[in-house]
Amino acid sequence: MIVLNQDLRVVTASRSFYEVFQVKPKETVGELIYDLGNKQWDIPKLRELLETILPQMGMDAAATELIQFAAPMHDLGKIGIPDKILLKPSRLSPLEWEIMKKHTLIGAEIMKDSDIELLQIGEVIALTHHEKWDGSGYPAGLKGEEIPLSGRIVAIVDVFDALCSVRPYKDAYSLEESLVIIHNGSGNHFDPAVVDAFFEILDEIRTIKLHYESSAQQINEMGEFKSLLSQYRENFAPPKAF
Repeated sequence: MIVLNQDLRVVTASRSFYEVFQVKPKETVGELIYDLGNKQWDIPKLRELLETILPQMGMDAAATELIQFAAPMHDLGKIGIPDKILLKPSRLSPLEWEIMKKHTLIGAEIMKDSDIELLQIGEVIALTHHEKWDGSGYPAGLKGEEIPLSGRIVAIVDVFDALCSVRPYKDAYSLEESLVIIHNGSGNHFDPAVVDAFFEILDEIRTIKLHYESSAQQINEMGEFKSLLSQYRENFAPPKAF
């Protein structure tokens, strides 16, 4: 079973994370996680959407850049969730859903207590991007402005991207359908101020979406890292470990 190593704060299985990814110990907390979030899990569309909406929310250039590069690590904790759950083509059972929700805690645990500002923001986003404005989200049931602004902003961008993308359990929604869901989520799922900012830049959002559709650059969140993990499992990990 995958566990969190409290000393290294990395995900391990039957072999050391250092051995699997051939990295030096000093890289694990900083450079490695940055690489996983921003190269192996490259989500350029997510970054472009954030680059557009963050200034609308009053973020300066430095804060915008920081959140842009931290946000792709929002689902880092999914490396601790079994593939049979991540890739299930149908609705999750109640037990599977409880396991899936733990990815927020796993991701935050991986990045916690870092001295690196990027990882500090990444931890906050990983932990809070599934919280909801009305308090019905997870993992902590935070409500309203109890949710950090970075988490509130990434939440709407993440949901919009998920709605417009193909997933194992669904086809992509149209832009119009996605916008209706975002609009209806104002005041319950999403911070109303963030929803307002989102619709103020709707032309830019349309352009970004069309760009990635037409250029076939839309990629799966797990992307290249999933291939690395699968290769690791084939070569090193006993099947029952996962």
